[in-house]
Amino acid sequence: MPKNSLLICTALLAPLSVGAQQAAKDSTLNRTVVVENQYNPEVMDAFKVNVLPQTAEPQTPKQHIDYATTVRPIGPWQGAPMAPMAGEEEQPAARRGYLRAAYGNRNNTDVRLSYLWDASERDRLGVAAGLYGYSGDLVCNDQKEEHSSRFFRTAATLDYSHRFDQLTLSFNGNLGSQTFTYLPLDTEAASPRQRFFFGGGSVKAASANGALPLDFAVQTGVQLFSSKHDLPVASAHSETRLHTEGFVGRTIGEGQKAVIGFQMDNLFYDQAQPTDPFEWRNNSLLQLNPHYTYEDKSIRLRLGVHVDWQTTVGSGIKVAPDVALDATVSPGYVLYLKAGGGTEQHHFGRLNQASPYWQATAQPLTAYRPIAGEAGLKASPLTGLEFRLFGGYRITKNDLLLVPSMDADLLAWTVRLHQEKTKQAYGGAAVDYDYKGLVGFSLSGTYANWKADDTWMLALKPELEIDAALRCRILPGLHANVSYRYEGRTKADGVKMEAVSLLGAGADYRLLDRLTVFARLNNLLGKHYFTTEGYPAQGFHALGGLSVDF
Repeated sequence: MPKNSLLICTALLAPLSVGAQQAAKDSTLNRTVVVENQYNPEVMDAFKVNVLPQTAEPQTPKQHIDYATTVRPIGPWQGAPMAPMAGEEEQPAARRGYLRAAYGNRNNTDVRLSYLWDASERDRLGVAAGLYGYSGDLVCNDQKEEHSSRFFRTAATLDYSHRFDQLTLSFNGNLGSQTFTYLPLDTEAASPRQRFFFGGGSVKAASANGALPLDFAVQTGVQLFSSKHDLPVASAHSETRLHTEGFVGRTIGEGQKAVIGFQMDNLFYDQAQPTDPFEWRNNSLLQLNPHYTYEDKSIRLRLGVHVDWQTTVGSGIKVAPDVALDATVSPGYVLYLKAGGGTEQHHFGRLNQASPYWQATAQPLTAYRPIAGEAGLKASPLTGLEFRLFGGYRITKNDLLLVPSMDADLLAWTVRLHQEKTKQAYGGAAVDYDYKGLVGFSLSGTYANWKADDTWMLALKPELEIDAALRCRILPGLHANVSYRYEGRTKADGVKMEAVSLLGAGADYRLLDRLTVFARLNNLLGKHYFTTEGYPAQGFHALGGLSVDF
């Protein structure tokens, strides 16, 4: 799914993770450390730490660096057109705490607090909490009628870890809620209100690198998700997800590793019907990923396979490749090839990530991607300049498609979940440039050709996406930015939905050593359209606030 940069879209999709800064001491004199704090984080999934082996994207060798003489060098700014600017965090040494607070029209609110505490050399505690959302009128149809809409999400997480000599033991807990309204015509037929609750916890054990004959990590826990005011057609109101994932591996030679990754999910529903195909059924999914990796100065190779087995809603064994090759063809130029795939289980948390307004009258089948291939070139020919060319093709069975719909019986606005086999061929290019921290820009474009048997389900799929952003230093400590996004929709049954055309601007100023103030103007063109999540978006809206690190 494409990234939609409106605040509402960011609020609907972005995950809450502990934004804790690292506290490693820096002995280098006069170094500028940039700490990025994720905007709109949340805990939609309980399992914060990815225990699977790292699979880094191909990187191009950097050219000789011309060190900036400005107070704060900046990198190429990635455009997030509709997100509020919280400012870049700059400090001579990473600080432990972070606070952000912002407010705007339509009661747009964004509050974020995080802190990392090293109780000892072996014990670390991280806490984070956040609230974001809006409450105001939205234009929801072609007649420009306005309806009162509300969306707020709150979440909090706690992470604790203790480092032993040969392994690290970690605990995680999280709790959150999501309150919002549908856009109904008849509130007696269906409640416009909805409230989701989610929370859970996990425990993780991981070996210290090289301390044991085998490297390993394993994490297991539970995630709960429930709804309070379902529409009458809802057939399941709560879900319990038992999740386990990890890996075990060994270095078998210089630059060579053999690893087996694994993941298992067990889903249980409050109204599960074991035999009725139209009701939600308890099910389990086991995923194995054995792979071999080799790496030297000029090449990085990964050879593996995904083997997945499920009991219901897509039962059977499914296999997909896991192959990747990165090759440095000359200094600053990297060619890459990758082929992947596998299954994706549609639990409540994942459906809510696809669209927080989702309503499912029947349980979705597990999606299966037999192939997803991509090839491209990454290059950094000059200092501060990077570009990428890429193209790919993917097939997805039981792809989850979102279609906005006004239900004639319930008289309520819903986002219908449909499933269809889709094929997508795509290609594009991206370029980023930064000149010594004084000015930077980014430009990217992607064209995609979508195919499905029922093309009307593709109404919200993007055909052409263009993102552009410009950021510059006006005065010491003062930065301004402008961003633009265009998203042309796929033709569905001969009709195209209105394209997205978003223009935004913002600025941030470091008022004091630890204090930054910022402002953001979103959707300056005042466009009304449906987001990729299938719901009306806000028109023009502004947000301003401050961030403090301590």
